Amino acid sequence: MRKPVIYLAFLICLATTGAAQAQEVKGKIIDLLTGNGMADVEVSASIMCITAFGTPGCSGTNRTKTEANGRYQVSYPFCSGGSSCATRSSSFGLGKPGYLFVERKGPNNDRDFVGIRDDLPRWSNFSAASYWPAVASEIIAAAFGVDLASRVEIANEIPLPAKLAGRTITVIDYAGTEKQAQLFFVSPTQVNYLMPEGLAAGPAIVLLNGDNGFIRVNVISMQKVFPGIFTADASGRGVAAAVILRVRADGSRQYEPVAQYNDAERRWVPMPIDLGPETDRIILSLFGTGWRQIGSMADVTVELIPVVDRNAPGNPVRRPAIQYAGRQPTIPGLDQINIELPRDLVGKGETSVAVRVKAEPNAGFDYTSNVVQIFVK
Repeated sequence: MRKPVIYLAFLICLATTGAAQAQEVKGKIIDLLTGNGMADVEVSASIMCITAFGTPGCSGTNRTKTEANGRYQVSYPFCSGGSSCATRSSSFGLGKPGYLFVERKGPNNDRDFVGIRDDLPRWSNFSAASYWPAVASEIIAAAFGVDLASRVEIANEIPLPAKLAGRTITVIDYAGTEKQAQLFFVSPTQVNYLMPEGLAAGPAIVLLNGDNGFIRVNVISMQKVFPGIFTADASGRGVAAAVILRVRADGSRQYEPVAQYNDAERRWVPMPIDLGPETDRIILSLFGTGWRQIGSMADVTVELIPVVDRNAPGNPVRRPAIQYAGRQPTIPGLDQINIELPRDLVGKGETSVAVRVKAEPNAGFDYTSNVVQIFVK
């Protein structure tokens, strides 16, 4: 999972080979709340030669401080280890007591940063489906904290409003673009909102604002895709918030739930799915958020793992063909995946379900959703 690039007197190490490093780094550091340049931030660029035996060779560090307007310029020092230098490790750092630094994409390959004071009030932001911290454009998000608002207010119209209970949310993405989120729900301890569309992947800043300005801040990892499946009890765990469509041989169709509320147990439990005669087709529709930005349906996989098969040789996993993966048409931010349940699930009972989405561009790994359950008779 790609993490936010966050700096607190940080180090970034890059192993290189060949000629000694001599590149220059420049950029600007601004204060989040004032928008002004930050002076006297220490900037350092270091390099070290690593010998073929893994021991340090020559090394050096150049240091400077940002100017009054927040600008800086520093060069990596020259370090030549000759033939004994197998690799060179370069590092770059920022330091100012009481500040967190978040990278921004600057013009002309500049390395720009936003400084966030450590004492600014924070809040926590997650996918509203999985409650995992990374998010994507147009995802349904949930945020938690204290004193977020003075009252409860719920959106009652579509398009969703940008302001509820006197609160707005601003998202600043890696490219420095600021966009307003749309709000589903606001309360003193929780806010549900729709992440803006078209946000650049990378570290993003999420601000909660009131009529008098800033209230809370958080830094999140913005991804291209980040799948999460909704569950019946809205916890991110347990039985899926899903339906099945039964298509009979005569062409008739019937929707059926996969979860039911048990009054005695006071919780949601699976509704057993009867696959019926072999002439029936059972289409499972999963609802979630965070996968509408896929390149194609070929980038999506749904994995079905019956609990009884988990210890079977090879841990057999069913991966049925994807019939649809994209937006659910009526609710903002809600996504949908349709698959046909394979007949060999008959009698398997509790079955785990997960969604895997290929990273774009292909980074050699997949994003995997939270695991939910269905039950097959």
